Amino acid sequence: MVLAVLACVVFGRGIGNDFVDWDDTTAIVYNPDYNPPSLDKLGHYWTQPFRNFYAPVLYSVWGIAAYAAYDEYVPPDITSVAAAWRLAAEPFHVLSLLAHIGSTVFAFLILSRLFERRMVPAFVGAVVFCVHPLQVEAVGWASTLYTPLSVALGLAAWWTLLAALDRRDKADGSRWKWRYVLATLLFATSLLTKPSMVLMPLIALFAEAIVRRRSRVQIKRSAWLIAPWIALSGAASWIISSYAQPALDVVRPPTLQRLLIAGDALSFYMGKVVWPVGLAPDYGRTPTMVLEGAMPWLGVSICLVVAVMSVVIFRANRAAACGLWIFLIGGLPTLGLVPFDFQLYSTVADRYAYFSLFGIAMVVSAIAARLSYQRSDNLWRWGIVTGGILLTLCVLTIRQLGFWRDSPTLFARCLDINPTSRVGLAGMLAWKSDHKQPDEAIVYGRLAVAHHHGDYRLCHRVAGVLMQLKQWDEAIAMLERAAQLAREPDAKADAVNTQGVAFALSNRPPQAEQRFRAALALQSDLHSAHRNLAALYLSQNRLADALGEFEQALRLDPANPQYRGAVAQLSADLRRMTATPATKPAP
Repeated sequence: MVLAVLACVVFGRGIGNDFVDWDDTTAIVYNPDYNPPSLDKLGHYWTQPFRNFYAPVLYSVWGIAAYAAYDEYVPPDITSVAAAWRLAAEPFHVLSLLAHIGSTVFAFLILSRLFERRMVPAFVGAVVFCVHPLQVEAVGWASTLYTPLSVALGLAAWWTLLAALDRRDKADGSRWKWRYVLATLLFATSLLTKPSMVLMPLIALFAEAIVRRRSRVQIKRSAWLIAPWIALSGAASWIISSYAQPALDVVRPPTLQRLLIAGDALSFYMGKVVWPVGLAPDYGRTPTMVLEGAMPWLGVSICLVVAVMSVVIFRANRAAACGLWIFLIGGLPTLGLVPFDFQLYSTVADRYAYFSLFGIAMVVSAIAARLSYQRSDNLWRWGIVTGGILLTLCVLTIRQLGFWRDSPTLFARCLDINPTSRVGLAGMLAWKSDHKQPDEAIVYGRLAVAHHHGDYRLCHRVAGVLMQLKQWDEAIAMLERAAQLAREPDAKADAVNTQGVAFALSNRPPQAEQRFRAALALQSDLHSAHRNLAALYLSQNRLADALGEFEQALRLDPANPQYRGAVAQLSADLRRMTATPATKPAP
């Protein structure tokens, strides 16, 4: 109860935050499956990935939350990205907070078992896990619910497994088997929420041997029970590596260089654990940036030093050493050893350290347990120091949560910490453009293209702002660049189609028609290109040609009322124009 209240006090202000125009919009706000909400729309999340991410439990939970978030009477409001689709952000932020509370509570329960029911050390460790500023991104960002929710389910599975193992050792009939089945179901649900919890079975077995000091026979029995979990983790790893999250545009350095990237990421997280200031969603630590840095080997060197220290510490404090090892390996799937999509922005991100902080919580609990044996006068001193550190963490966390209150605040924070942030520049470009401020938007757009010239999406967005400013030639050139950079045919077709719009708006019909035809050659089912051709023909009074294009668009998008209405109207107009007069005119 105390931990839940503490989490609400520290993270409660985040419930009033808006959605941010970075993943929240595409994953939640503008997702037609939630607008209006319907359980019938959620089945496809279980059969295929959505936006290259397979997390059916996550999307199903959001679908249920959308019932509480949906309000058909919300008026349009340009200051809120949610208003246009009638979704309130509060229910989604409440979900994130509840998931974080669950993670914290189960972290405490696990630590209390690992430290033989010593509640005070377990409580101190759980508080660090709860209020550390590195947790803000995972809790304050609505579209990363998968992180605290998957960890909450994973830790619940671990705690239930510990209870099952203890009951089995006490020869408690078959009751332990039901606990084991429940633990397995919880772990499978965790993987279906976010597949990156794949290392938790090995960590649980590791803790059995190192912290709980189980006998060889007990460890062997535990290993047999954990083996199905490892098989589930193997299936999840296959999904991550080859099915749901292809990192096609990420640099793929040789294996030895990936070790340098992973070492840099680990050393970065160590620094932020000790000194959690200057936190931002995009640090810009891409593989290229790390490898081209002055000392790419420095991170690996720091990790080796910490690993050696943990071995030295092992004899004096096995639990503290185990906590360090959990911290080092907990985030292994997102250290860069296997390329992943976000490395286009940065290998490191605060949310990737969420589960790893359980290792830090174990270290803190181990130290607190050791200090509890000291004299009472020394305990007061250590209590004051610990209280001061925890209070500082709470203040920093509350402050950091304020940066997530809305899109412009978040993107401005990105640029304060990392002036070349792709997230910050692209975000400010989009926000200024959407809010009819093209003169300010283009400033961010030019900076974004200058620093990240290989991103076709940025080029396309900048071209849109140039079109708002009626700088047609520069917009057309930028769209040509976007088409050249795009790898997928549909992305190329989209850029070429928009190029045709720019030609049409700048009163160059022949070039516009040629680009629309080129877009259809790249993607034959691009109904918007047929629509644009129809509009072009209408401007030239070519009604029959316009009707043909609208009919093609309607064939590709039969539910579109605009196309259906245009076909009906043009058909009627053409019939009237070709109709024979009913009576002959008088001589």
